[in-house]
Amino acid sequence: MIYMIFSIASVLVVPGPTNTLLLISGTTRGIRKSVHMIGVELIGYCISISIWGAYLNVASASNPWIPHAIKFLCAIYIGYLAVKFWQETAPQLGSSSRTARPVDLLFATLLNPKGLIFASVIFPPAAFTDLKEYAQSLSLFASLAIPIGMGWICLGASLASTKYAWLHPGALNRGAAVVLSIFCVLLGWNVVHGFLLWA
Repeated sequence: MIYMIFSIASVLVVPGPTNTLLLISGTTRGIRKSVHMIGVELIGYCISISIWGAYLNVASASNPWIPHAIKFLCAIYIGYLAVKFWQETAPQLGSSSRTARPVDLLFATLLNPKGLIFASVIFPPAAFTDLKEYAQSLSLFASLAIPIGMGWICLGASLASTKYAWLHPGALNRGAAVVLSIFCVLLGWNVVHGFLLWA
């Protein structure tokens, strides 16, 4: 449970297309007018995770090596992101002159590779075969996604205020790189351990 909580939080908190749009919404529209975006984010992630989980459940039945291969590719991808974020001096926020719309956030979340990571690495396989386990996993996910999403919106609102001009967004990438590195190491060990058991 602790590993799952840490894993979900680690992936959710790092910069990405979804968090970028939440940040921009907070910057351009403020906190109160951006709260509804959290619901859109949850809908997008629930759809993405469910589709990926159902696919992997069917595919792994005849090809048991698929989950291990996907976890390995996810570990490489996360390690790549850690290096990329560490090298960048500031998050790629895009143009904040255009307010992020709910439909933008929905499609960004549906196409976000984090959905695959959650379904293949973090959520237990039983979550996609047992309704109770599925509901518990999604409930845990939502309990973490809501405050983290609000954190990104509040950060955006803070960056838009001259009152918090001292807050430098470049530090976000360094922090994200550290979190991703830790998660990459844990995931790498999980892949090796799973491969040894499977072999």
